[in-house]
Amino acid sequence: NADLFASASKDATPKKEPKFDQTATEKAADFANSRFMTPKDQVLSEYDKWADTYEEDSIGKLGFASPKVCVDTFVEFCQPEGRKVLDVGAGTGVLAQMITQRGRNAETFDGMDLSPKMLQHLIKKGIYQEVKAHDMSVYPWPFPSNHYDGLMCNGVLIYVDDSTCLYEFVRVTKPGGICVIMFRHDGYPDYEATDKELRAAGKWELIHKTPDMRNFDNMEYDRDEDVWFNQWVFRVLEQSA
Repeated sequence: NADLFASASKDATPKKEPKFDQTATEKAADFANSRFMTPKDQVLSEYDKWADTYEEDSIGKLGFASPKVCVDTFVEFCQPEGRKVLDVGAGTGVLAQMITQRGRNAETFDGMDLSPKMLQHLIKKGIYQEVKAHDMSVYPWPFPSNHYDGLMCNGVLIYVDDSTCLYEFVRVTKPGGICVIMFRHDGYPDYEATDKELRAAGKWELIHKTPDMRNFDNMEYDRDEDVWFNQWVFRVLEQSA
């Protein structure tokens, strides 16, 4: 069968190695080659190892695009002034830093991340107030209910197995508050059922979704290996108990 032969031949074609700035560190190369699909049981140790050069590598060398789009989207839908903001998976604190570099500021920026080494760099920026080293798949999160006006979460959920963490986004956000969440195209299917469950229950509503965008401007992948994302904007509707 010619069609079967053609399909088999296509599948047998070796995938090209991704192309990226070769001055990036070895750790950045490891992440790039895996499309940032680090095994979940290694995320803590790998990001701790990468913390010292993370910003230069990811944004400067690899062209990590989603942080800027996250910030653009957040300030459009949740003016930070006078607001309490939680950065979920805050890493080295790039998101709040980008906001303050625009001359904008929040009443408070709090942050949570799995990696203590990444958070050391975040704390040095002097922007965040309450900072927690915490696994976001362990509930409840160490923050009060109905507390935040806005949440930002960028580039993190691809490492989280439990989609019910979305309930914690709702719990810690005030009714009317905004959650800006980055989903990779290869990650959202794991969260789709829980997202739609929350919408059907009237706990949040989707109010905006950014266009499809490539996540690494300075990298070249095979077309079917490229990393695409959207920023999803949800409004929390229900007060949590």
